[in-house]
Amino acid sequence: RDRKEEMEDIAEWCREHKLRAIGGVWLTGMGASMAYNATQKSLSPSVRVIHSRIYAQALTLTCLLGSAAAEWYDVKYNNNKRAAEDDPYVYKPPQGTRIAPVGR
Repeated sequence: RDRKEEMEDIAEWCREHKLRAIGGVWLTGMGASMAYNATQKSLSPSVRVIHSRIYAQALTLTCLLGSAAAEWYDVKYNNNKRAAEDDPYVYKPPQGTRIAPVGR
């Protein structure tokens, strides 16, 4: 396998498991920022935790925005390989119900 196929597999996994990927980014960001703040001896422990949480939150919001942009791009340019029937995030009305036309 070449590097391009591996990157495509990782991207596909991230598309299928958005919340796990974002949670992993948060956890990694929290750990990394805690490790960085541990070197800041001038800060009290409570301030270190607060700073770590803020850094991890900023990283998570950036990841959420990136995920939203990627989803928008997939929908707009029809690069999404999932069919609408298979997408768990698309509303599907219960079987046997009629949907009233919009605008009438």
